Amino acid sequence: MRSQEPGMPEPCPPAAPANLISNRKNRTNARSTSPLWRRWKRLSQSRSQPRTTRVRRPPLKNWQRKGTAQHSTPKRKPEPEPEPETKAEPSTDRKDNDTTAPDSDASPAEKAPIPSFLTKIEKIAISALFAVLALAATFAIIHFSKRVPTRSPFSEKIDYPVNGKLIEIRAASTYWRAPITSGENSDVVRRGTALIPVLKLSLHSKPCAIRVFFRDQDDIVIGDGITREISGLTELALPATAGFDEIGMHAAYRTGESEPWTVQVFEGPSRNADRKDFSKILETQISTGRR
Repeated sequence: MRSQEPGMPEPCPPAAPANLISNRKNRTNARSTSPLWRRWKRLSQSRSQPRTTRVRRPPLKNWQRKGTAQHSTPKRKPEPEPEPETKAEPSTDRKDNDTTAPDSDASPAEKAPIPSFLTKIEKIAISALFAVLALAATFAIIHFSKRVPTRSPFSEKIDYPVNGKLIEIRAASTYWRAPITSGENSDVVRRGTALIPVLKLSLHSKPCAIRVFFRDQDDIVIGDGITREISGLTELALPATAGFDEIGMHAAYRTGESEPWTVQVFEGPSRNADRKDFSKILETQISTGRR
């Protein structure tokens, strides 16, 4: 090989023969038609493209996994996470070791059974004792309530009918009741009165007037006098305009702690007649009964 003289340009490389060029073209055509070549080209193109970043989601919780299914289900609100329960320390007692562990889904009330300190015989005995005490209390109330000292309805017996000049009283009775404060048949009573005495009469008379007075244990007139005009066969219920201010006063009256009240019945020719024209035909004690 000859050395190159200085100052001379480098010689060009020899041209490739025509048959070699044609062989290279055939090789490239064969590669482009091969399936392996096509696959490798697709992979190289996909690697050259920029990759899309994926958003990593947080893992699902237990209550979210239960709600998911292969088929579409309606969405529901997330339930609050249950608070962790404090586990009781294992007991060293043999009875506790023998018992099986309670179900985790059971409530605390079901887990802790109510201790029973009484046997069946003791429970029956206590129930029988309560029944005997109740019967004894009922018997005592009934027995002693009948033995409470009460005043008789009338201190003296009156033989009916009681005849006057104008009126014949065939029957008479007295009792106590609460005053009627409303309605058409309301009573005219003193304010604060709790109970009032009432006189009920069954009588037969000529055209005349009847006048009634109620008196207390001191023989003082209670309330106002009541005057009615009557004729023929008549039944009257005449309430007083005053009475006991408290219910306890009637209890004392019933047991005889106070003297009895009385009611007086007078007859007269008319409502407007003078006081001296009225004459007394009946006086009786007021009963202790109440209606």
